[in-house]
Amino acid sequence: MKAFYTVLCLLAVMVGAVTVNYFYISRLSRELINDVEQLAPPSSENGTALQVKSIREKWARNRRFVQITVNHTEIEVISNATDELCIYAEHQALMEFERARSLLINSLEELELSEKLSPTNIL
Repeated sequence: MKAFYTVLCLLAVMVGAVTVNYFYISRLSRELINDVEQLAPPSSENGTALQVKSIREKWARNRRFVQITVNHTEIEVISNATDELCIYAEHQALMEFERARSLLINSLEELELSEKLSPTNIL
């Protein structure tokens, strides 16, 4: 009977960890998507480059927690997209900036979907 309760406790801990992970990644990706969507096109007077740097720093701070449960290829795609977005905002390259913004938003949405609590992801 002791083994049964031990297994039950471990199962409860695992379900709790998966749930916390889902809410953490969902919240983070939603915040980053909102921040990226609110960016104005890059120009010298609107400070878009500073906003992009703050988004990049926010991702860098949270990346170490995300990489515990998420595949490293998904993390690298998001990191590369934030780097590109930062470079294009600094150089005021509008077309490339918009492409990098779309790539980043799509990557963050995929991250959220990959960690979603669904039968497909659980199994």
